Amino acid sequence: MVHPHEPHSHPENDPGSALLAATTFTVQDDEPVHSLDQVRHYMDLLGEAIAEHDGAPWERDEALWRVRELVDDLAEPTPSARRVKARWIRLAPLVESLLPEVSVTEITRLINEVL
Repeated sequence: MVHPHEPHSHPENDPGSALLAATTFTVQDDEPVHSLDQVRHYMDLLGEAIAEHDGAPWERDEALWRVRELVDDLAEPTPSARRVKARWIRLAPLVESLLPEVSVTEITRLINEVL
C-alpha cells in the first residue's frame, strides 16, 4: 500500500495541491508497488489541476488536450506502455511550466514502474 505524505502547507486555492499530495509517496518494503489505478487517479487529478489553472490559455488548453488523450489511453483495460509513455513525454514539459510544484520526475517514475 502506498502512503501519501501529509503536505506541509498548501494554500487551498492552489490547483496543484491535491496532485502534489497524491504523488508524494513512500513505498513500504512489504507492500506492493504502484498500480495502474493509481496512475489513472493521478492523471485525473492532474487534469483537474490543469483545468483550474489561471496561466496562459493556449498552454492550459494544450495541456488539457494532452492529459485527456493520456486519460483515454489509460482507460483501456491494457494500455499500451509505449503510447502512454510517449504521451507523458509530450505532456510533462507543460506540467512543469503550469504546475511547477508537481513532481514530474515522480510521475515519470511511477509510469515507468507500472507500465
